[in-house]
Amino acid sequence: MTAEGTIATSTDSGESWTLGATALGEVTSLSAGRTPEGALEVITVIEDTVVATLDQGRTIKVLVQ
Repeated sequence: MTAEGTIATSTDSGESWTLGATALGEVTSLSAGRTPEGALEVITVIEDTVVATLDQGRTIKVLVQ
């Protein structure tokens, strides 16, 4: 996650990074893992809302508000 709230991912142990298309805002907590299908899921807290994304922030699902 960048300081601006953009999700950054690496597939080569951090040698290069791919930035998501959308800045999500100020993040206070972050968790990332793989779904059973193998997709990268990022769950984060933005202000007082918990959101999840499977596509580097292009779309988000509000989990708790």
